[in-house]
Amino acid sequence: MENKPLTKPLDKLQVIFHWSENDFGLAEETSLRGEKAYNFIKQLMDYDKEKNKERETNEKSGYDKTKISLYYGGECIKEKIRIDLGDLEFGKDTQKVSDGLEYRLMLYVKDVRDNAHEYSEMSEVLYGEKMKDFRERENKYLKSKDQEVEKEKASGKKNPWAKPKNKDKESENER
Repeated sequence: MENKPLTKPLDKLQVIFHWSENDFGLAEETSLRGEKAYNFIKQLMDYDKEKNKERETNEKSGYDKTKISLYYGGECIKEKIRIDLGDLEFGKDTQKVSDGLEYRLMLYVKDVRDNAHEYSEMSEVLYGEKMKDFRERENKYLKSKDQEVEKEKASGKKNPWAKPKNKDKESENER
C-alpha cells in the first residue's frame, strides 16, 4: 500500500481567539481551524519573541495579555489559556508550533517541579496555620488518650486502646 500524503494534515487543530491586548486583526471569539489555526499560533509565537526583545531594550515595554482556547480532534486541550506575550511563554528557541505549544502547556508543571520549595512555602502560607492548629489539637488529644491509658494501667482497669486478644492464639501459645 502507498503512503498517501495527508491532504489536510492540520485539520484537527482548532484555536478560539478570545481576546488580546495586541491587535491581531481578529474579532474576539474567532474560531480558527487547520492551517489558519496553525499560522495564528505561529504568529503568536513570533510576536512573543519580538515583544520579549523589545522588553530587553525598553524597560517601559510590558507584555500583551492574550487569551485563547486550544482544541485538537474536537477535544479541548486547554480552555481559555492566558498567554503573556513578551514573556517567552512559547519558549526562546522554539520554531515549530508543536514545540511552542508543548513548552507553553508544560510551563506550569515545569515551574512547580523546578521551584518545588517555593510552591511548598506558598502551600504553607495557605494551609500552614490551619494545619499547625490541627496538629497541636491532635497532639493534645493523643496525649490525653495516652494519659488515660496510663491511668487505667495503674488502676488495673482494662485498656480501651489495647487490641483484643485472640483467644485461639492465646490458648495456642500456652501449649
